[in-house]
Amino acid sequence: MNKMIALSFDDGTMNDERLVRLLDSYQIKATFHLNGGLFPSSDQTTEGDRLPLNCLKALYTNHEVAAHGFTHPDLTKLSDHEIHMELIKDIEALDHGFDQSTFGFAYPFGVYDDRVIGQLTKTKLVYARTIEDTHRFDVPKDFYHINPTCHCKDIDLLNLADQFVHLSSKEPQFFLVWGHSIEFVTNEDWARFEEFLKRVSHQEDIFYGSILECIAHLKKQ
Repeated sequence: MNKMIALSFDDGTMNDERLVRLLDSYQIKATFHLNGGLFPSSDQTTEGDRLPLNCLKALYTNHEVAAHGFTHPDLTKLSDHEIHMELIKDIEALDHGFDQSTFGFAYPFGVYDDRVIGQLTKTKLVYARTIEDTHRFDVPKDFYHINPTCHCKDIDLLNLADQFVHLSSKEPQFFLVWGHSIEFVTNEDWARFEEFLKRVSHQEDIFYGSILECIAHLKKQ
């Protein structure tokens, strides 16, 4: 299969509970990018409706948990040492909290520069997702600069889904959707996203995985 699809959601907010149920019902995996320094310490949500760790551990069982900066800062405004600590502390918090080894990253606020990428390469993180939508299905040439196809509420989401399902290509194709579940506000928002899942799910020629799994699959092509 040379067609791959991955979904990527940031911040670990309350709507992830409904989102994960929806994803699991269509057997589609996602990557959830979390801030290890912003987990609530109790069963209550915090500003931004972030969920506590004890809820998240069971919630993301079928999905990838990846880093997003320990405190979600603009990394480009930090010193090299501060950038490094934001990355390392987030990795350590996620490794410990989810009993895993963390390899993925999404740039907080979507901002980065050469210094940030330089610090990423000094960690065990092997990829980083941007928020620079392409409306294309190109595979990434640089895994520290993975541009998504579109946002989860993009006006062209369903059209892109149809294009991808009917696409025939000998070259690898990668459909990556990103966003935040907190952006699904209305019933219409949820219905539209479920329609997207219906259109892209259960296709014999599509590989469904987390970002990390799609990268591994791509390397086998």
